[in-house]
Amino acid sequence: QGEVRFYTSDGDSAKLFTANPTLSHLSFSPDGRQLLVTDIIQSLEGEKHRSTVFDMRTKHFLPAEYYAFRSAAFCGNDRICGVKTEGQYSRLVIADMNNADAQEAIFSAGPGMPYTAIYDPVYAGEHTIAFIAANGINRDILFINQDTKKIQKLLFNDPLPAIRCLQTNTTDEGTLLTFS
Repeated sequence: QGEVRFYTSDGDSAKLFTANPTLSHLSFSPDGRQLLVTDIIQSLEGEKHRSTVFDMRTKHFLPAEYYAFRSAAFCGNDRICGVKTEGQYSRLVIADMNNADAQEAIFSAGPGMPYTAIYDPVYAGEHTIAFIAANGINRDILFINQDTKKIQKLLFNDPLPAIRCLQTNTTDEGTLLTFS
């Protein structure tokens, strides 16, 4: 087990919590008040992906847990988006933090569809989620409006094969996407 620490701009740090060794992803809410923690836990059915929310003010986890999100991020201050996989199919799903059972699939990928897999959803500005949609090593970055479900593709001069690790940072100037 390890520690998750928060570092300030002056170099000070404070322990937030002791992390499960299977921690796979951290994502701050757009307002910075909450931290989404994704890990893998053992259950009677085997390994399960779990996402929980850590309140940065109270320094405690909220009681709701979200299961089956392979990767997850905040997609607004009160919504979580994640990738759920079932066999060869994956779905981009939005979960309402006020009602953990209220989940809506807004994009799907799998055999016979335009894309075969979905990776790394991230907050990309108000009402917008960015994510990687893949066909083998061929990858696109797509943006989807949470309300209208309209999809836009980020166009590049040259294809970007095998991109991964899509991340977002919000600054005073706007939202910045990075990937490797």
